[in-house]
Amino acid sequence: MASPTSSNDCSNRLVIGCWLGLVPLPGLLAAGVLAKIDDAEIDVDGQLAAIRASLGAGRKPSFRDLIGSNGRLKPVVLAAIGFMILNQFTGINVIFYYSNSLWSAVGFSEKDSFTITAITSLINIAATVIGMTIIDRVGRKPMLLAGSVGMVVAQGGLAVLFGTAPMIGGSPVLGPVAGPLALVCANLFVVAFGVTWGTTSWVMLSEMFPNTMRGAGMAVGTAAQWLSNFVVTVSFPVLLGINVGLVYGLFAFFAFVSFFFALKCMRETKGVALEDMRA
Repeated sequence: MASPTSSNDCSNRLVIGCWLGLVPLPGLLAAGVLAKIDDAEIDVDGQLAAIRASLGAGRKPSFRDLIGSNGRLKPVVLAAIGFMILNQFTGINVIFYYSNSLWSAVGFSEKDSFTITAITSLINIAATVIGMTIIDRVGRKPMLLAGSVGMVVAQGGLAVLFGTAPMIGGSPVLGPVAGPLALVCANLFVVAFGVTWGTTSWVMLSEMFPNTMRGAGMAVGTAAQWLSNFVVTVSFPVLLGINVGLVYGLFAFFAFVSFFFALKCMRETKGVALEDMRA
């Protein structure tokens, strides 16, 4: 039979063991992270105080935070909505949703269409990884501008190739030269989008709002992205039946618009603390 003393020793060891496994207090953890990622001269306590103040002194966030004193959505909210809509209206998901049927329709075999789709998916993954590695060095806004230029060139090329292809059985058929060129343009678009807009969109959406409205702002931006994705997905088969070149021409147009939207409406968020963002 165990003595009371040995039982207490075991209890103490158990308590100490559980205590060792506990995570640090949020404040201490935040201070440690700030000390690691910021300059050595930074006032950690001062920055923590600024973060707490930006969170609204414990006030629960609300969608009402997105509306300005004039009763309209704040400019940063409108920028987020437009940003996420253009993210989809450049046509990225069409490349993946309808890739097999599209390439089959323009003369590629079913096997070749599947292979093209698989290669395009791998290229997208590689492009995204590249974007993630350079985003903090290059900056968000320069990446958006460069990506828009690449997307205009790629989608414009597809519009010309499909728009000038001969029609056989109601569908454009790409010749021995136009076919490979279309593949190059499609994958150039995937690279341009994946490295830039595909990577920066979600990063910037999480960075462009002040702390007090970040959750509600991200929710609205995400809803705009999914709604625009739905519109593109549903409308593409209808537009495809009218004119394939016209479809890619529309995507090129929205890519063109995205350049000026990024130039005029998007603020660089690299190196800017959330508590310093303006609504």
